[in-house]
Amino acid sequence: MRRVCTAHRFLCRRWDGVRCTPYGFYEAALILAHAENPRKDAAGFHLQQSVEKSSKAWLALRGIDYPRTHDLNVLLGLLEDQDEEIGPYWPLLELNPFAVQP
Repeated sequence: MRRVCTAHRFLCRRWDGVRCTPYGFYEAALILAHAENPRKDAAGFHLQQSVEKSSKAWLALRGIDYPRTHDLNVLLGLLEDQDEEIGPYWPLLELNPFAVQP
């Protein structure tokens, strides 16, 4: 289990209630907006990474231990178990197929 990570703190910025947002959204937007034939798998990867890192940062900022995982279901479940309001974020599980495969 991991605790507060200084790298996550460095990447964090407030964003709409998701406590933190790393730079993955920016990369995904660039891929989708500036390519003649955008690689949706690459954009999906960056979006999944962003949500994963945001979830881990949210957990770390709350002092909640979390396992080494890329599964958004696990991470959002841990937040929900701690009574964090994550209802609007469940649809982000659609990004799980783009996660790094162990």
